[in-house]
Amino acid sequence: MIDKDYSFTVINDRGQEVECDTLALIDRKEEELNPLIIYTDYSKGEDNLIKLYVSELIKKDGELILNEISNEDYEKIPRVREIMEEIWNKNIEL
Repeated sequence: MIDKDYSFTVINDRGQEVECDTLALIDRKEEELNPLIIYTDYSKGEDNLIKLYVSELIKKDGELILNEISNEDYEKIPRVREIMEEIWNKNIEL
């Protein structure tokens, strides 16, 4: 699998390649669920905070697939929100 220092490229909704960095991984083996990844492309949102994305990591045919999790869904996972707040607080000046 990957570690928290992993960088990767995704294709955004405009068809552009964007480099992203992994900020946190959440292991969910105990729940028998795929791990979650919190990552960023360092762009900022309207609130001037760096954009953070949450996806489920799915391994398929030897490749890792990011299954994006909606804000409503990850808000229900307390550990995700805690980690995101920690990241925002550490990077407040980005």
